[in-house]
Amino acid sequence: MAEMVLSMARPLVGSAINKAVEAAAAEMSLLMGLMKLKDRHRIAIQIRNLKSRVEEVSNRNTRYSLISPNPDENATIDNIRNFSTKNIDEAELVVSQSFDRKELLGALSKQLLGDGSKSKHLRDHQEITRACKGTRKWKTSWMT
Repeated sequence: MAEMVLSMARPLVGSAINKAVEAAAAEMSLLMGLMKLKDRHRIAIQIRNLKSRVEEVSNRNTRYSLISPNPDENATIDNIRNFSTKNIDEAELVVSQSFDRKELLGALSKQLLGDGSKSKHLRDHQEITRACKGTRKWKTSWMT
């Protein structure tokens, strides 16, 4: 008889536990939704406050003429134009003239490293020093 009662009680208790777990999960999801809703509300209030502060600063700037509405765009465009034409001129010079490989490397290293630092850079470079140890030929060929 006890076995029969236990066998009948197990499914009932199991279903009651399952329903309690489902109810707890539903309640937790509602609580999480409320927490998300609170967070969203807090963020919305912060965004609204930031927008109002930005609008106040903008009104203050226009009232006191601190920032002109149309900045001088020509100055920046001229700077870009001058910079790009300088680079184009140098590129055309390299392409239009036929350089020897050593001349081109020498010109590039002079421009990148400078005249005085080139020999120091070459002396400090371990591979070149090992390959040309005992000779001064490498220094004169790079110093053209």
